[in-house]
Amino acid sequence: MPILIAVSLGLFSAVHCAGMCGGIAGALNLGLPPSVRNRPGGTLLYGLIFNLGRILSYAVAGILAGSLAGLHSHSGAGHAILALLAATVLALTGWHHLGGRTWWRPLERAAMLPWRRLQPAAARLLPVRTPAAALAVGMIWGWLPCGMVYSALGWSIIAGTPWGGALLMFCFGLGTVPAVLFSAQAFVVLCRARVRRAYGAMLMAAGLATAVLALHPPAHQHLLIEAAPSHPPAAASRPPPGP
Repeated sequence: MPILIAVSLGLFSAVHCAGMCGGIAGALNLGLPPSVRNRPGGTLLYGLIFNLGRILSYAVAGILAGSLAGLHSHSGAGHAILALLAATVLALTGWHHLGGRTWWRPLERAAMLPWRRLQPAAARLLPVRTPAAALAVGMIWGWLPCGMVYSALGWSIIAGTPWGGALLMFCFGLGTVPAVLFSAQAFVVLCRARVRRAYGAMLMAAGLATAVLALHPPAHQHLLIEAAPSHPPAAASRPPPGP
């Protein structure tokens, strides 16, 4: 279920992705050498490499979020708080798809400062001439301030582990690829008001269900949390070796 939600968060970000990243993808493709652009499948191959780099950066962000979440997920209260936070992010993102207010603007403004420090590194790699440079540009592109990424990052803390967070963010990134690579076609289907409203309602329902489970976890989850050690057990003492 978390993986499906992560992919759908990316897939239904088509409006945001096509408007924000579609232009970047087009400009990067136009900057490719004529030998690549004129070769069948050349721009598609480089487009996939650009996007792979972007998605890998999302996975790195997921590792960071999962690491922070893991510090507080060993107790029942800590796990519940993380689940409630993830549920709130999910519900607010659903409200955005229903036409409500966008909640992530302050985060985007705060992220502009580190982004301005990264931009010169990307500029030094342009125009792209090799697949390695395309991957590096894509990884820098992945840190572009983006509210939908922050929504997915807030949801990824539900994993509670670094690699779980990386997996959810990687799946989110995969969901954004159609809108970035094929923005015109994706825009037609995924930006219809009826489709977006239905998806927004589904996200809000999923957020509510997550909150309910956080406040009233199943009995087996109580047992797992209580059984989990809060710190690694001390090494067993060994008798001194005989003479």
